[in-house]
Amino acid sequence: MKITHVISSISKRSGGTSTYLCSLLSGLPSSLKNTLVSYDSNDNLEFSKDVNLKIIDISKRRINGFSREFYGTLNETSSDLIHINGLWEFSSFLASKIAQSKKIPYIISTHGMLEKWSLGQNKYIKKMALFLYQNKALRLASCIHATSHNELLSIREKGFKNPIALIPNAINLEEFPIYKKKSNKQKKLLFLSRIHKKKGIELIIKAWSELDSSLTKHWNVEIVGNGEQKYINDLHDKICELKLDQSITLTGPIFGKSKQLKYREADLFVLPSYSENFGIVIAEALASNVPVITTKGAPWEELNTNNCGDWIEIGLEPLKDSLAKMLVKSESEFLEMGQRGRKLIEKKYCLSSVARDMFILYRWLLKLDKTEPNFIYQNDKLY
Repeated sequence: MKITHVISSISKRSGGTSTYLCSLLSGLPSSLKNTLVSYDSNDNLEFSKDVNLKIIDISKRRINGFSREFYGTLNETSSDLIHINGLWEFSSFLASKIAQSKKIPYIISTHGMLEKWSLGQNKYIKKMALFLYQNKALRLASCIHATSHNELLSIREKGFKNPIALIPNAINLEEFPIYKKKSNKQKKLLFLSRIHKKKGIELIIKAWSELDSSLTKHWNVEIVGNGEQKYINDLHDKICELKLDQSITLTGPIFGKSKQLKYREADLFVLPSYSENFGIVIAEALASNVPVITTKGAPWEELNTNNCGDWIEIGLEPLKDSLAKMLVKSESEFLEMGQRGRKLIEKKYCLSSVARDMFILYRWLLKLDKTEPNFIYQNDKLY
């Protein structure tokens, strides 16, 4: 099988979508002939040597994302199936047009881009894109890939009747080996993700300023990631304004082993997002034996059902209540919660099982297997 994967960026700084694709391609069977078409950047992720990389010079990319080089590369690539990651960009539009013209089946992984919060950002541009090309690209897809039930519901609510493959994002547990937790009197609360307004970082800062000092005196907060410099400066100003600069630090993005170490240093992870289709950093924290607080903007009810964190309503008061409850837990309680989180990732979100399901999906769409996979949701299937 010749599979062509399309994504607009493979930069380390581009967020969870590119990280997911890098992990997936490392786990797919070597019998697949995987080609990746994307734009170049100064800090590309390192992909498996088995992947045929076709990287387009980003200087050739116009403002709207179109480039003749990208189109030509896609058009000349021999494919049995095209897997498109993301919406709105012309790169994904071009891939769908080529697939339609050549009668090649294609999958679109929406990566949360049809969620209500996401559609509300630059909403007029997205409404125009839906009208001009994105609705048609989605409607004609052989399958749409969702990573959670919430995302599946969002896709159905928009009226799309395609088969939907419900396959979560994957964690390569080889990147998160078991380790022995160090004991420290000073504890660390970690936020590690893209620095963006949808992540609820202001809620962390505000909550920390309003919690009683008896709860926070043995804790430090570290906010790690990259984003627009103006927004980062605004956050820093807010921290200084609230006189929290001794307990809250802002740190630039980190990758690879440095990121693994940062998770290991943490006692508790927090991601109070307004919207997440999956939240790969939540899975990474759990794989690192770190309990997690996140909101119902992310599909992680399992934090509560597996007692490895706290799944809360969106907003300041729920976050304050959760922090007040979590910060007083003993070291042994944190260790036990962390162990349960690790077991959850091993059971459900490990790379081998997710890559296996994606391989099964490819075979089914290419009619190499007749049996419909149990993770496929047809329009009339209950969920």
